[in-house]
Amino acid sequence: VSRPSSPASATGTSPSLSAALNDVRFSGKRLMVADKPFFMRGIRHTGMPLHVLNDAMFNTLFVDETVSEMVIKDASQKGFKLVPSLEPRREELPTRMNRFLGSESVLAWLIGGNLDADRFDQARLFANEIRQGDPSRVLIADVWDNFLAYDRSFDNTLIGTHRWPLSTSLELDNYRKWLSHRRNLTRNSFAWTWIQTHSQEWFM
Repeated sequence: VSRPSSPASATGTSPSLSAALNDVRFSGKRLMVADKPFFMRGIRHTGMPLHVLNDAMFNTLFVDETVSEMVIKDASQKGFKLVPSLEPRREELPTRMNRFLGSESVLAWLIGGNLDADRFDQARLFANEIRQGDPSRVLIADVWDNFLAYDRSFDNTLIGTHRWPLSTSLELDNYRKWLSHRRNLTRNSFAWTWIQTHSQEWFM
């Protein structure tokens, strides 16, 4: 995992170089970070020591917006990219985003999980607010239905979906077909999904 540069205010990095280091975009069928291909191997941050996640070859942390400054700094120093999950409200949005932007480790912003048709308008407005505050990075959306609308209205966005198939009647080969079918509902080549590693509460 490559180590990101320190913030420009601490190192004297020029604004143009800092912008290049922070640039996240799509090029063809690749996600590019600072003009280099990047394959996201992400995990939710739940308190596991970061050196353990580093040794396990994860390179991206999905974090809640209330995560501590210590975790943000430690993750940046260890070379992780961050995907902060922001609550869909406009209040103090620049302040909430700036907590993460100072580390120069933000890969994308997670705008919601299990998004459906009822939440489409709210998610679109919130995505526009985030892009106004940070046009240099992509968005990530976890969508349950209304795929075509999300795909057509959310450019430069990683659109994913998921289910928890373990301990259910849904066999894994059929789950793969389910994921492929939903990917084909969009024009987006940059699909993603969560991989279930936990038992569901009803099973426990």
